[in-house]
Amino acid sequence: MRALTGRSISKRCMSIKAGAILSRMPVITKELDDFEISYYNYTSELEKRLMWTFPQKFFFRPGSLAERDFEELQTRPAGAEKLVYYPFGRPDVVEGRDRNSKQDIRLPAPSYDPEDKSSMSRPIEPNSRITDADKKNDLKSLERALDKPLYLVVKEKSSSSWVFPTFSINEDSALHTAAEEGLFTTGGPDMNIWTVSNTPALVQKLSEDRVYYIKSHILAGSFKLSRSSDYIDFMWLSSSEIPKHVSSDLWNCVNKILN
Repeated sequence: MRALTGRSISKRCMSIKAGAILSRMPVITKELDDFEISYYNYTSELEKRLMWTFPQKFFFRPGSLAERDFEELQTRPAGAEKLVYYPFGRPDVVEGRDRNSKQDIRLPAPSYDPEDKSSMSRPIEPNSRITDADKKNDLKSLERALDKPLYLVVKEKSSSSWVFPTFSINEDSALHTAAEEGLFTTGGPDMNIWTVSNTPALVQKLSEDRVYYIKSHILAGSFKLSRSSDYIDFMWLSSSEIPKHVSSDLWNCVNKILN
């Protein structure tokens, strides 16, 4: 008993901290690779090949002016002729369509006023996937790398090293509560944060500390570093950019739980 008592007294108590892995989830879909592009093109062409013939009589009344305008835009396939060899198969034309291939429908271009931005007939122009923050390489902006998850890393005042935010906890505080309160204290109240789970996703074993990381997502707002915090700078980085800034020990510890 005396030996056990002496061992417990000589052993230093480890301090426990709450860490926060705050991420912004992707806003748009990722870029397709060559295989995915080929697959979607194949399925699209196959779907068009197997689709039903366009029901022209349902949309255009026979003999109407609309039907005449529609007919003028269509390219009708030639039917099968006798004594003619067709190397790619004999045409099977039904209702103005060769059923051996897909049917291409051309519709009259709708008229619209280019100055009328509220017109339902105006062409839809999608926004660019490359934002101004991407062009400026603004690592503090959430409007960059929209197709990738971004993670918050901060720079410590004491060591000038980049880490994930960590906070001390009180005896009566839960880990997820300490992580949430620490984020609001460090980054201001203008954030809508959702904590994935009250259970830590990871524990980092240091020489004197144990850091339990809680995963959270920022849903709205922005992170604005407080002057009274223990950090002097912050960045939003993708998983491929984090190893360039944090230590190898930290990266080896957290890389398995990053998306």
